[in-house]
Amino acid sequence: ASIDTPQGPFAFTFDFAVDAAGKLTGSMINEFIGSIPIKEGVAKGNDVSFKLSIEGAPDGSVMTINYTGTVKGDDLALISKFEGTPAGAGPAETAFTATRAK
Repeated sequence: ASIDTPQGPFAFTFDFAVDAAGKLTGSMINEFIGSIPIKEGVAKGNDVSFKLSIEGAPDGSVMTINYTGTVKGDDLALISKFEGTPAGAGPAETAFTATRAK
């Protein structure tokens, strides 16, 4: 997936796994920040929710982003919402679609 930011496109990949109880695990991978583990992941039917906590903000804080989404075929429509003020003056909430790699 990729989203537009004030600094330009931000490309990333999600790697997901769901167990029989609906626990969603995995990571978000980006060439600049590496792999960030998914936290508090839940999959229920076609709906998913999870958090990412990214360390290394310019002020030394941890950025937490909440994700909610719906799977439809090979597409995952997601909404990301920052807790607090997003770094780099980006939007607090962004909608985008990730497509399953073939």
